[in-house]
Amino acid sequence: MKKWIRSLAPLAAAALLLFSAITAAAAEERVTVTVTAGSWCRVLIPVPNGETLREHTVLEGEAAPGMVLRAEGTGLALVGTPAQAGRWDVLVSAKTDSETVRFWIEQFVVSSEPTPAPTAAPTATPAPTEAPKATAAPAGTPEPTLAPAPEGLPEITKDPTAESVLAGGTAIFVARASNAVSLQWILTDPMDLQSLDVSAAAQRFPGITVYGAETETLAISGMPEELDGWQMECRFTGPSGAVATSARALITVKPSPVSAPIFLTQPAALDLYDGETPELSAEAIVFDEAEVRYQWYTTSEFNIAAAREIEGATGPEFAPPRLEGTFYYCVAAKSVKGWEESALVFSELVPVTVNPGPRVHVHDFSGPWYWNEQTHWHACACGQRQDEAAHEFLWEETEATAFSEGQRTGVCAVCGYRVSETLKAGPLSKLASLDMDRLLLAALAAVVAAVIVIAIILMARAGAKKKKRRPPRSGTYHGTHLRK
Repeated sequence: MKKWIRSLAPLAAAALLLFSAITAAAAEERVTVTVTAGSWCRVLIPVPNGETLREHTVLEGEAAPGMVLRAEGTGLALVGTPAQAGRWDVLVSAKTDSETVRFWIEQFVVSSEPTPAPTAAPTATPAPTEAPKATAAPAGTPEPTLAPAPEGLPEITKDPTAESVLAGGTAIFVARASNAVSLQWILTDPMDLQSLDVSAAAQRFPGITVYGAETETLAISGMPEELDGWQMECRFTGPSGAVATSARALITVKPSPVSAPIFLTQPAALDLYDGETPELSAEAIVFDEAEVRYQWYTTSEFNIAAAREIEGATGPEFAPPRLEGTFYYCVAAKSVKGWEESALVFSELVPVTVNPGPRVHVHDFSGPWYWNEQTHWHACACGQRQDEAAHEFLWEETEATAFSEGQRTGVCAVCGYRVSETLKAGPLSKLASLDMDRLLLAALAAVVAAVIVIAIILMARAGAKKKKRRPPRSGTYHGTHLRK
């Protein structure tokens, strides 16, 4: 009995495994796609659970001949020119942010020249008759000619994926295509009314920094909330000028739970030689009573998307290693308040060049002219002079007159140094140079003095006349009175 049970155990396990496979297959969803043979098409297929596709694997089957299945936007896409009518199935395993789902894609490719519909019964026949069957195409009828893809059209092999960041953070987009000679990243607003070259985005959204605008890897730091809902796409141009456009990637910018830091000072580029060890430094401030934390990054190319953090470099200052050549450095800062954090805010990406050997001073006399009263010259930053010579003046003169001084002005034709000389005026210039207010006061004083003098004279004359006309004296008359 035990032997019989043991002999049935493998069969039972196989049956259970088969039942599980059948049950799982029955639970897998199916997506049906219908396209026309000979016509170039692109059909978007969302992931069944509605989430963003991160990775996918083809488990069984294949795409219809002439078509490819690739990641595009938040889901998958069938792209190409189907070569023949028929049905093809492909089983896909798709990984999203929360789970991995499996689903079938049924591809129905219909003929570009379908069989004509049956003709109706003749009206003269009183009794209805069955419609005649469709006649087959005569022998020797050529197959429909497939519409070729545009000549020189790049083939997109990687579409940018959706990005979700906190305000002030950094979004990175990657797109690739074969047979492309150039590319252009395009931002489109949520209403699909405005398209903007990403190189001009800094003017439209002040505060952002764009890296890799002409490369397959694009990075935008300092993302503002105004970019929420915008979409990013990449347009590839082939050798013939044909343009292939990637799927659009949705941009989601969420409000930060803590205010992001603001950089007061940025790191500066360095050009180092033997014996020189200056440091990179930056300073950021935070609000909301939060703490600021730093992390330095480095990369060999001028694109923040390729930057990698430097272990242990977590302060506002950093001494770069002496690696010969040019490397780029930046620092990221974030606000931390309890369990809440802001996005990483990146500083400017600056080059640090380490040169072999000691610094050799090379004189530079390309700066402006320097001068004194006699000569002019060029000077190097070290203080050494070159091209020193006397001024070459060009003179302009205003002649002096009997009432005013003249002016003689000279300008050096080489360095622009100016000098002025005053020409003496005639003897009447002193009178002409008196202030008009002072002249008016003097004239007024003379008039007042004349009036006073005249008044004194008149008063004196009036007094003299009064003395000559004395009235008779009053009192008793003493003397002899003779009568006639």
